[in-house]
Amino acid sequence: MQATTKKQQLPLPAVILGGLGTSMLATYGAGKLLEGPLKAPVKVLDKQAQKRTRKPQNRTTNRIMHAMSGMGEPRTLYPLAALFVGLSLWQEEKGDALSMGLALAGSAAINGTVQKLVGRARPRFTVPRLRSSGSSFPSQHMTMSVATYGMLAYLVARRRRKEQQQAEAQRAEASRTARVVWATAIAACSLIGFSRVYLGVHHPTDILGGLLAGSIWLASCAAVRNHI
Repeated sequence: MQATTKKQQLPLPAVILGGLGTSMLATYGAGKLLEGPLKAPVKVLDKQAQKRTRKPQNRTTNRIMHAMSGMGEPRTLYPLAALFVGLSLWQEEKGDALSMGLALAGSAAINGTVQKLVGRARPRFTVPRLRSSGSSFPSQHMTMSVATYGMLAYLVARRRRKEQQQAEAQRAEASRTARVVWATAIAACSLIGFSRVYLGVHHPTDILGGLLAGSIWLASCAAVRNHI
């Protein structure tokens, strides 16, 4: 029975390429809709959301938003992922190391490719709060944060579930751990996305695009980890 099940599994390269392709195509399609048939109504909705998001303008709030935005910077995500990969290799968890590296590298590739293909302009404000460059859709911070923090949460919860799958009380504790790590990851990604709109470097729909790209790729990387 086990041999039959393994034969029915997709090859690992197919899982990876399928995830990359699905994420890119879905996000590219959404971007083209936003810049094509839906451009006029989306522009109105984006402006309304931006006005509400950017209302509290003071030094303290600005500092907090810069800090939140920094959590999604590649210069933060790469060392974080590298630390986790190194720790996983030291603990002989090669599958976790591979999955985390794949989540980060793949999300960067997906985002860079779709940004070039869509070529959406950045928001324009009279007094920008943060310098930005390149295409606006999807948000790199959001795409990479969802994939990286989401994968971190998934792997931590997965380990706890494996470690504590014997007694009923331990299973309950593992479930609580999973809820905490996922809630933390979701809160971090939400704050990162909000900060990017507040700082005037992304449209709200750019954040949604990053959420779409990152979530599909995260699910693909979770499938890869379960495949190994």
